[in-house]
Amino acid sequence: MLTVALPTWNNKNIIWLPMEGLARQETTEDWELIVMECFSPNMVGQDYFRNFYRERLKAAGCVRLKYIYSDRRLPLSAKWKKIYKYARGKFFLLQGSDDYPHASRNQDVWDADVDWFDCRQYYHYEVNLQKLIRFDNLQTNEMISEMSYKDVVTGFNMGIRTRLLGKLPEGDVSRWVDGYLKDSIQPESRYIDQRLHRGVSTNGVNTISRLRIRFYNDVKPPYYPTTETIDTIGLPEHVAYKLKTHNKK
Repeated sequence: MLTVALPTWNNKNIIWLPMEGLARQETTEDWELIVMECFSPNMVGQDYFRNFYRERLKAAGCVRLKYIYSDRRLPLSAKWKKIYKYARGKFFLLQGSDDYPHASRNQDVWDADVDWFDCRQYYHYEVNLQKLIRFDNLQTNEMISEMSYKDVVTGFNMGIRTRLLGKLPEGDVSRWVDGYLKDSIQPESRYIDQRLHRGVSTNGVNTISRLRIRFYNDVKPPYYPTTETIDTIGLPEHVAYKLKTHNKK
């Protein structure tokens, strides 16, 4: 079994996006979804997940849906640790609360069977600018075979062998959390998915990453321009439409 970990804070207006992707997972393996929400002015609440997505998730292979609530906002690393305590899966998949996971996201991590998994490249969409760019860290599996774990740049759609999260140190961090996780667990086996999938990471609705808009205004490595649009990257039509017409107020 796999564990999909979904922390969220103040994201009621965009949480539908990862849920739509998770409800479309194509996998032969059972998986669980653990949502951890911290108190905010724009909360979702556990009824949303159970009432709107329970049956669709079940049809997509999800055998357990758990909701965890915190009455105070926690650093992201603390959320990963909290979810880890409830995880039953062999692999721990980090799911952003404003990202659309491609259909093979869960299966890819299972099939790779490594300590650390991520995607080298992924599309990124700025909702307010209606602009699509592409992330590419340019690293290959041949490259990382010769590198120290400290030199490997993280990508997207990360998956971690769950038991390794027990290595996380005391104390928490709020920035550069992906690198903190990688360096803390010191993965012995790593796999970078080289494919450009039909998924997307977003900006503009998530109230956490407000400075990320600079990557869209001044596109430079590891981000690159693309001739694709939100309509042509393979998202379900209604998902692309909802992103384009999102209430930006």
